[in-house]
Amino acid sequence: TEKSSMLLDYITYIYMRYFCSGVIYQSTWSMNEQLPKLPEFIPTKIIHNGCSRDFFQLKNTCDSKGLVKRILFISWSSNPSKGFGSLKKLVETGLAKKYVINAYGNLDTTELDGINFHGPIGHQNIPKVLREHDIFLHASYAECCSNALIEAIASNLTPVAVNNSSVPELVSNASLLFGSDDELVEILHDLLVYKRHELP
Repeated sequence: TEKSSMLLDYITYIYMRYFCSGVIYQSTWSMNEQLPKLPEFIPTKIIHNGCSRDFFQLKNTCDSKGLVKRILFISWSSNPSKGFGSLKKLVETGLAKKYVINAYGNLDTTELDGINFHGPIGHQNIPKVLREHDIFLHASYAECCSNALIEAIASNLTPVAVNNSSVPELVSNASLLFGSDDELVEILHDLLVYKRHELP
């Protein structure tokens, strides 16, 4: 609930205020969301999450025109706000038939025709699954610093991501960010025609 969340924020503030000599945040967004604000004499630093090249290796991009591109969607939460509406939009607009879309995790998409739902996947299998895809769809509307998005970028997938919270700090190409499901459809239509570095 909102009240318990506010209480947790306050307890965290008290701990950082009186027991920490410095605070590391995962993103500028998460630092700005901290309430109450820390006093200026407590040093802070932003360090984004990262991943090991021993596991998440670069793949060859699938930027050739005419090839059916594969979209990967991962959600560890069953909360529909993690992107269910975006997947539904791709089905309604027919884009799900122009791409191969694979969904992994706890968000059940079996009722969406054209989305291949695989259920949860073991963490040790994620690098291999990433390298089998071309585009990573990140449609979660609140992330301090998404590990899944970072791992996809490290694997050289094209990240198509919602433009909010910490995401713009990770995805430097603004043409790949969407603020609505209609904008998502436009981006994916463009990616059928253009290579990612040619996006208008």
